[in-house]
Amino acid sequence: MNEPEDLASLVAEKDIPLATQLNLIKRRIERGMKPVEIARLMGIPLVTVRSIVKMNGWHPKRDIEPVEETTERPSQENRNYYVDMIRHLSAQNRTSDEIAVQLQITSAHVRAIARLVERGAEGARR
Repeated sequence: MNEPEDLASLVAEKDIPLATQLNLIKRRIERGMKPVEIARLMGIPLVTVRSIVKMNGWHPKRDIEPVEETTERPSQENRNYYVDMIRHLSAQNRTSDEIAVQLQITSAHVRAIARLVERGAEGARR
């Protein structure tokens, strides 16, 4: 593995071997963590994490196979189904893109429904 010049920041002031830190970054990326989250968690510069990820070609592992998105809008009768499913999947920390793939609607529809749900919850709190 070629090491970028800024790898020194990984081992600076840490008692964890470089190979272990690289393995931690790889596993966290594969689990879906964003580079900014990893940098914050490990206390290293974001540019270092991004360069390591890019250099090694690491990507998150996805458990949902992408399917062709449909441009159909959910009908009013299906709205409750979508609202319930979006709440359920959001509670599982799924992204709007992952939810859209699973529900076979566009991610824009997922975000729009999520905003409506959020506004409704805010109105209920007042």
